[in-house]
Amino acid sequence: MDRHTLLCMATADRLSTAQPVTRAFPLERMEEACDVFARTADTGALEVVLGEPSREAVAVSA
Repeated sequence: MDRHTLLCMATADRLSTAQPVTRAFPLERMEEACDVFARTADTGALEVVLGEPSREAVAVSA
């Protein structure tokens, strides 16, 4: 699926843009991540991320 198609789907409310990352894999599973992204029509993966998910730091005071 090309970018133009994705943009058209998003603007027509046919694609959720709230959370575009659909799959996340640790670095050691890079080959699997590439395979999933290469077969996006079968897997539904729109955005594949490699590595640990980012976490927001929260300050806690006593």
